[in-house]
Amino acid sequence: MPSTADYTGLADSVSFEIGKAENEWTIEPTVEDIVYGQSLNPIGEAKYGTVQFTYAASKNGPFVSQVPVDAGTYYMRAVVLGDDNVLPLESDPIRFVIEPLRVTKQNGTFKNGEVFVRGHWLVAGRDYDKQVERIGRKTILRYIFHGNYAGVVEFEGEVAQRPVVPNDSLASNAKPIHTAASTSRSAWLGLGLGSLIALITAFFGKRKNDDEK
Repeated sequence: MPSTADYTGLADSVSFEIGKAENEWTIEPTVEDIVYGQSLNPIGEAKYGTVQFTYAASKNGPFVSQVPVDAGTYYMRAVVLGDDNVLPLESDPIRFVIEPLRVTKQNGTFKNGEVFVRGHWLVAGRDYDKQVERIGRKTILRYIFHGNYAGVVEFEGEVAQRPVVPNDSLASNAKPIHTAASTSRSAWLGLGLGSLIALITAFFGKRKNDDEK
C-alpha cells in the first residue's frame, strides 16, 4: 500500500499462473457411410483451433491422415492440437463403412466379357469373376462382383444347334462303299461274262462254217 504522513508504504509480490484454456466441440465430429467411389465428408468444429481428421482400419489405430477409399469398415477420429494457450482436444473413434458399389445392367457396360462402370474398366479376378452355365438349349453368362463391387448380373442366350437331317434323306444321298471283296467279286464277274460271250461267238462261227461245207 502507498505510504502516507502517518504510515510507511508496504509492498509485496505474489506469483500466479494463467492456465491453458479447455477446448470443446462446437460441432460434434461425425462421418456418414458412403458407397465406393463417393467422397468422404467428415464434419466437426472446435471452440479453438483447426480440426484434423484421421482414419484407421481398427478402433485402436494407428490413425493416419490418409483418407480410405476401398470398401470396408473404418474409424475416424477428430483431433485439435494444443498450443501455449489451449489444451488439445480429441474425439472418440467413430465407426463408418464404405459400401461396395452394386453393379447392374443399368450402371454397367458389358462388352466382350469385359465390364465398364462409372468411367473405369473393371479387372477380372479382382473386381469380378465370370461363369458360363448351360441349361438345356440355354447358355447363361454370369458376372459375380466382389471387392469394391457387389451384385450378380446374368445374360441368357440360346445355344446354336446343328440341323437334324432326316433318315430318308441320308439314305437317298448315300454313296456305295467299295471294299476289296466287292471289287474282286466284280472283276471276276466281268471276266466270266466276257469268256462266256467269246465261247458263244466261237460256237456259232464254227457251226456256220460247217453248214457252208
